[in-house]
Amino acid sequence: MLFLSAMTLAMVGCKKDTPEGPDPIQLANLLVGKWQQADSQIYWRFDANQHGETWDESPEEDVHEGEGTKLNWSISSDVLQIQLVGDMGQVVPYDYTIITLNAGLLVWKDIYGNSTTFARQ
Repeated sequence: MLFLSAMTLAMVGCKKDTPEGPDPIQLANLLVGKWQQADSQIYWRFDANQHGETWDESPEEDVHEGEGTKLNWSISSDVLQIQLVGDMGQVVPYDYTIITLNAGLLVWKDIYGNSTTFARQ
């Protein structure tokens, strides 16, 4: 009996405290909408059904909403996973760590550590 009590204490004492990350549902609700990349004419639209689109309205590209690249997205903890869907159905995955997400500002970091900032439109 003493052995079982000691093992129980040891197991409880070894439990690693893991901080809870951001609520993915709250992040998803904040993400839904249209965002413009800072200092550019690149837009990302994240729809509530976890689909969306990205496009570039710069004179060089001249692509507008409804003509851009379709995407699927999901959030797990603080990671935004985006799958761009090409015209031929090919899927290109991207993972971004969300640094800031609120009603008007989105900042993410790619796997190389580069940050990108967006403003809600």
